[in-house]
Amino acid sequence: MPLHVKLDFTAPFTVGDTIYSSYPPGDHKYTGGPSSYDSLEGKISSVKFELELNHDNSCLVKEAITEKELTVKAVVYTVMPSAQPHLSPFTVECNLQPDSHPMLFASEAELRAYQHPV
Repeated sequence: MPLHVKLDFTAPFTVGDTIYSSYPPGDHKYTGGPSSYDSLEGKISSVKFELELNHDNSCLVKEAITEKELTVKAVVYTVMPSAQPHLSPFTVECNLQPDSHPMLFASEAELRAYQHPV
C-alpha cells in the first residue's frame, strides 16, 4: 500500500517578489541585513521551508497509514536589497505562529501602516 506524503501550504511571497522589510529587526531573526535602515526594499531570491519534524530532521512513520501530512513551522526568505545595491543579500525567518509579528510586507504603504498604526 503506498504512503502519500502531502504538504498543503501557501507562502505569502515567492522568488522574484518585491518586499519591504522593517528595521531594526528587534527579536526577529535577520542575518546579514544592516541595522542602520528603518526599512529596506528587496527582491526574494530564494524561499526555504522549515518543517515540523523530529529532532533529527526526519519524519518517522511507525504504523500502517496511507497519508501523512507535513507542517511548515517557518519560512526563510533570502532577500536581495534593491534600493541599496551595495548591501549583501540577507535572510529573514518568518515564524508562522499566530502571535508572531509580520517582518515582510508586500508594499511600502503596508509597512508604514504597521510601523505607525493610526
